[in-house]
Amino acid sequence: MEALVGADDHDFIYVERDNTIVSTTTFLGTQKHTLVVRPQVTLTFDAPFTNEGIVINHRTLEMMTGSLFTNSGAFVNTGSLIAN
Repeated sequence: MEALVGADDHDFIYVERDNTIVSTTTFLGTQKHTLVVRPQVTLTFDAPFTNEGIVINHRTLEMMTGSLFTNSGAFVNTGSLIAN
């Protein structure tokens, strides 16, 4: 979430290590960000995540129980999407 607050338009935000998002996040398409989950990394959502921007997943996106992944933006998935 901190990366989204400080990001400028057209920024690439790379997830370089395993991480958990614990607050509701909206990845807005109007901000023109690209979120990239690197290979060998798991990004876990323990809160709802809404994507209107661009998400590129090369490894694992994991949604914990009760967390929803709502996607109306571009989503490229060469990895896994796990819903618990």
